[in-house]
This record gives sequence, C-alpha cells and structure tokens, in this order.
Amino acid sequence: MKRINYAKALLVGMLFSASGVMAQGYYFLGNLRPYMGAATQSTVYNTIIPQGKNDVLSKIQTIPFPVTINGKTYTKYKASDNGYITFDTSSTTSIATNVGIPDASAPKLALMPFWFDWEPVYSSTQNPAADAAVQNFTEGTAPNRYHVVYWLNMSPQGTGLANVPNAYAQFALVIHENGNIEYNYLVASFASKLPKGTIGVSIDSKTAYEIADYTDFGQVNSYAVISGNQPRYDATGLGIDYSAQYIRNGVAYIKKGANLFGAIYNSGKVDITKISYSYSVDGAAATTGNSTLATTAKASGGNGVFSFTPSLTEGAHTIRLVANKLNDSA
Repeated sequence: MKRINYAKALLVGMLFSASGVMAQGYYFLGNLRPYMGAATQSTVYNTIIPQGKNDVLSKIQTIPFPVTINGKTYTKYKASDNGYITFDTSSTTSIATNVGIPDASAPKLALMPFWFDWEPVYSSTQNPAADAAVQNFTEGTAPNRYHVVYWLNMSPQGTGLANVPNAYAQFALVIHENGNIEYNYLVASFASKLPKGTIGVSIDSKTAYEIADYTDFGQVNSYAVISGNQPRYDATGLGIDYSAQYIRNGVAYIKKGANLFGAIYNSGKVDITKISYSYSVDGAAATTGNSTLATTAKASGGNGVFSFTPSLTEGAHTIRLVANKLNDSA
C-alpha cells in the first residue's frame, strides 16, 4: 500500500490492482516515468555522428550489458542520424524516409524514438556555434546502469523544413540494465507543426509495433517501451488530494465534509470513464462507492480523477482506497 502524508493533516494510502498475461510484443505508455534531463557534469559524451553528416550510420557501438529485443539479446548496435538505432549491425544504409511500420523499407531490429529525416546541423540566429551531433554515454553502476543515445540539435529535412533558422529537436533513447527502455523528448522548436514521424519498435518487414496516436513531436515528455501484451484494464493509483482546507498555527487541516480526490494513471488500452471503489478510515469497515471520472483517463498513459467524501474528524487519519472495477468490468 502506498502511503502519503498531506501537510501533517491526513495520512492516506491508495492501492490499485493490475492483471494481464505477458507475452512477446511491445506497447507504449506516455509519461510513465520522469523523462531524463541532462546527464551529470562528469558524463563523458561520445560523438558517434558529428555535425554535418547526413543520412549515415555510426560505427558499431557497444552497450556494456545485454539488451533483449524480441526475445534475443544484443550488445552491439549502429545509430542513425535519422532518429533510430538498429541491432542489425550488418546494415550499411541510414534510411531517411520514414513510413508506417511494419514495412519492407523500414529499418530492422530497430528502436525508433523518432524516425524522421533529420540532420545534425543547428541553424540558430541566437547561437550559430551550437553543437549538433548524435552522441552516446553510459552512467550508473551495475546492476543499475543505463545507456543513452542522444540526438542533439537535430534539424528536420524535407520540403520547407531544411535548415530553417531555429528549427531543431533534442531527444534520447535510454536503455536500462534492468530491461526498461524509454524514449525521451527534451527540447523542440519549430515554426510550424512537424510532419508525422514514426515512433516504435521495428523487428522485420512483417512484425513491428508503432504508436498509432502520435500527432506531434514532444506532445508527451516520454514513452516507456513495455515488453508484453497490453492489458485491457490496468491502472495505478497516483495519490489522494482534497478540495478544501484551513490553516491553524501554520498547519493545514482538512475541512469537515471536504471532498477527497483519487487520481489514477491508465496503463491499459481502454479509456477509463468510471470507477468502483472501496475505502476504509483508520481500519474501520470499508465503504463502497461508484464514480464517473471528472477527467477521462485516456488509454496508454492518461490520468483521471474521481471524488469521494468520507466522514472525517479533524486530525490525522489513515485512508486505504482500493479500486474494485474499472468501467464496470469484473
């Protein structure tokens, strides 16, 4: 049970259950984990594709721990300036024109944070000498290391896009030793909406997994790449908040009869609009209820909020909140 202390006035806990049979495959969850900011000052960046090199693959790079992709492990890869890496180290071509996947023309055995026609060249009226490159580095100590491929100040190419002043993007692929994989979107500046890129995992011409609802670069901070079959219903409790309080001697207290709000993160593939729940206060008998979410929890990474009103006296309380059903499901 997750326990959270709110302003010394209310001690609360929230628990949600999740289930689903895991199998090979991939799905993507937006904003599941905080996106990676700049590395530490001591980080040694390796430039693997320098500024001005266009439509090229890097030399073979090494990850200092094994990575499992589609059931097989790899430690070697090549990076493309066009927003992907491939574990097919026999590949010699950096593919610039992105398509929907799977497709015979797409890179194979590829992780694609943002496959698009990029070039590491930065055109800025404010800072014309800014760096642009594809870089990598590894941080941490075993067994908690992570390997980062970083596309720094990439300029979008194509009709009406090539070398437009101040048009650039920064994004990263983060591979964790524990198996987690993340696509992170750090900085973007475009005068107009960028045409659709391809975000996903490409295995071969017949097998691939793509984010279908992507609409624009940076619409989320990050995507977690999850191995397995996405459950229809899967939610995580984010915490409990309250609607009204007052201050006494510098301490915040909940007003009697105030609404409490439960927040959820939707990891499933179905939008959540309703929730059935039970809660107990200080170990007392559980109270059940149903609520329509004030904010629909969109599939694959949306947050939702619902309210409930327990009978509370002023002071500290422990509340255990459990979701029993989502959308009236069993």
